[in-house]
Amino acid sequence: MTITSNYAKPADSTKCPRGGKRSSKLLRISFNSCTSATDLSQPGRKLRSKASRLRYAGRTYITEVRHAPDILKPRLTFTASRFIVDNPESTSIQPDALMPLLEQFYRKRAHEKLLVRVRHWQRETGLQATGARIRHFQSRWASCDTNNTLEFHPRIMELPASVQDYVIVHELCHTVEKNHTKAFWAFVSSHMPD
Repeated sequence: MTITSNYAKPADSTKCPRGGKRSSKLLRISFNSCTSATDLSQPGRKLRSKASRLRYAGRTYITEVRHAPDILKPRLTFTASRFIVDNPESTSIQPDALMPLLEQFYRKRAHEKLLVRVRHWQRETGLQATGARIRHFQSRWASCDTNNTLEFHPRIMELPASVQDYVIVHELCHTVEKNHTKAFWAFVSSHMPD
């Protein structure tokens, strides 16, 4: 199986891929209503070769599941145009086997890319966090704790870079103003007007 063309499609940064409502505030992208494996949301559904898509950086990518009997456990890789899942069992994979692989991919990419963006926005805004880390949350993209440590869910890597930047600036603003007051929103707007 060889894919020769780029299958990435731009995703609307203010709309959930499963038909969620549009919002003028980027942070209102519902964490729970968006799914990483866009067609795996129904019970009993499997990811099948070339029939499924996964989200990364605001786009959806064709996902190829290949039978790889020589390996012991499933493996996920990403090329510039697609995700590849090598599975020792078959050319399909259950969501409960895929999701840990996908979260590991997002976590690695967040360490490589997102934490660099945090440092960039600290320099741009002059706001300083005491640290930044990747952490799994139940229902949010990010958080700023009382010690001004920023924490980001690995799935933030599903979102377009512009939305990731907005989330970073939003959380950096919480280092000064902890609550979502009018002053907080004005502060966010002063650093990121759009």
